Amino acid sequence: MMFLNQLNKELNNETDSTDEIICLGEFNTVLNNSLDVISGKPHNAETVSHFKAWVRQLNLYDIWRLRNQEEKQFTWTRSNIARRLDYIFLGESIYNSASDAEIKSYAFSDHSPVTCTLSFEPRQRISGPYKLNTSLLSNENYTNMMRCHILAVQEEEIYKDEYPHLKWELLKSEIRSVSQHYSRFLQSNKHCQTVYLRDRLNDLEKKLAYNPSNSHYQQEIAKAKKEI
Repeated sequence: MMFLNQLNKELNNETDSTDEIICLGEFNTVLNNSLDVISGKPHNAETVSHFKAWVRQLNLYDIWRLRNQEEKQFTWTRSNIARRLDYIFLGESIYNSASDAEIKSYAFSDHSPVTCTLSFEPRQRISGPYKLNTSLLSNENYTNMMRCHILAVQEEEIYKDEYPHLKWELLKSEIRSVSQHYSRFLQSNKHCQTVYLRDRLNDLEKKLAYNPSNSHYQQEIAKAKKEI
């Protein structure tokens, strides 16, 4: 209960409304002793009641329960005890954006991840002045490539003498285009690398689950996590 009271204070400091809040994690108690305790003793009734009151007070929606009304599934297990302790709570104005909610298995932890997919309508993009991603300037490949593009624009005859301001606009347009394309290239490479490392990490963790004392797997897992 002290945790929920402290969380309330944190939320009040951050926002005036919980309508667009996404609050998730392990809460270490259940919302319903009948549905959320799969095995083991029920939770303290006063604690469960306080947890329910906290959810109602903030007008939050337990999205997994909302999408799985009567299903009994656990997110935490140990020995002969299993219960649902992990939640995704969504605010009033966004809970309808959740198209699904699942509890997935995970072999390398006593907790199972809870997931949901949120789909929002795209907001109209407001155009404004372009801001260069200055972190690109520390990338040697980018700076070398940009020098070549700038020189190429400078050597073009168009707008060279009579309209120097248009020449300047042409140069800015080229810098913007090259920078955006290169940023997307870097993001794509990073995404591919991350996907590869996550797949490798998942594979290693499965192997380690069957051979917990294997030091090679432990070292490779630590290395993969560091690189991610």
